[in-house]
Amino acid sequence: MGTITLAVTFTVVNIRGSYIFAIPFMMVVAIFGFFYFRKTNNSLIKITAAPECLVLKYLISRKQIKISYQDITHIGITHISGPQDSVRYSAEYTNLDIVLLNGDTVTLLKDNYSNYDELKEAIRRHRFNLD
Repeated sequence: MGTITLAVTFTVVNIRGSYIFAIPFMMVVAIFGFFYFRKTNNSLIKITAAPECLVLKYLISRKQIKISYQDITHIGITHISGPQDSVRYSAEYTNLDIVLLNGDTVTLLKDNYSNYDELKEAIRRHRFNLD
């Protein structure tokens, strides 16, 4: 096996007292950030099915939205099949669509949550008082 070497130039330019790093440095930071968020949660929204409401917490902005189960008018599941690529792999996605009284829709992608099935069942139980 060969060795892969990543060459990055760190060029600093002084423009009126402020330092600007070169584009390769910013690209490395952006790539690191992308993979960090993909590995840590696979989603930028943390969802909690509390007994009294559904809590959506945005991880970057730290904004928190609480949705009462009484505000949910419809819960639906959507299956999407994508086109096949060159390896004959068909991409399939499953979404949980939660429609609210005000017309907004909250969509949860199955691939983004490791506990998708438990989360879906908890929302259904709380919404329809099945406990």
